[in-house]
Amino acid sequence: NFGNMRPKKNKNHLRVVGTNIENYFADLGGYATRKTTPAQQQVKTQKVVKALHKMDADIFAICEMQQGDRAPLMLLAELNKKGNQYDYVNLGLPNQDQISGAFIYNKERVRPYAEWLSAYSAATSHYHTRLIAQGFELLDQKGQPTGKKLIVNVNHFKSKRAGRQAYSTHMRRLANTDSLLIMLPKAVERFEDSDILLLGDYNCYTQEQPIQTLIQAGYEDILMRYDSTGYSYVYHSEAGYLDRVFASPTMAKQVKMVRPYHLNTDYFYSRGFKRGLDKTIFRYADHDPILISIQLVPNHIHHD
Repeated sequence: NFGNMRPKKNKNHLRVVGTNIENYFADLGGYATRKTTPAQQQVKTQKVVKALHKMDADIFAICEMQQGDRAPLMLLAELNKKGNQYDYVNLGLPNQDQISGAFIYNKERVRPYAEWLSAYSAATSHYHTRLIAQGFELLDQKGQPTGKKLIVNVNHFKSKRAGRQAYSTHMRRLANTDSLLIMLPKAVERFEDSDILLLGDYNCYTQEQPIQTLIQAGYEDILMRYDSTGYSYVYHSEAGYLDRVFASPTMAKQVKMVRPYHLNTDYFYSRGFKRGLDKTIFRYADHDPILISIQLVPNHIHHD
């Protein structure tokens, strides 16, 4: 299976992974975790950690982690058991039963710079931490800055709904798109770079209007360049991409590989299988991660 073969990591390239980890909450109870036991959550943690170690990314752009710091800190405690390699971008928000984006990074390879940016200015907005951007700078082997930078943007658009709600959720995804396109020029200004990588769960297939709007705005649907017939999500035996990779024109020139890694969608829970008891690396979430390899050039505001 092409998708199950992990690409060999090029030591001269930066590896970024976009992944939805499906309702990873530290605080059990509430909407997203009401059926999860502490034992199941521990198994979930181990599965996610195995997957993150296996993918060996320099930057993980994550969807569906609990807002606040308890959930990322719980992951980091396990990730760093064999060292102190990983850190996270603290969004500085209270822990609450709400879905958020997150950045976990290898601090021996990159460091964040400047304060993270949201597409929604109000902290009370449901999407305040679901459409966010952070600048990262590549470090050399001695931990010194190289001058090579990029902006990583992770997005989690409104989920789909069946029946009469389908149109209203489509309109909310369009609203997400509008807010994102307003934010991206602000990210260029804040992080002083035009190299933007857009990742995440867009809950849209290729021909849907939000995806086409981003393309028309000048962001290449770069996943289509490398694997246009693949998939990252399976629903009722229908497969396609909900998880996307876009790049600004200057960023697209530096991307060398993009592909799904089928750790999840090829492994289904069957009748009688108890979720949360399987300790393998597989099916840690319902979406497949997307792996991206980048060869960064020295940072500057590019002008074509």
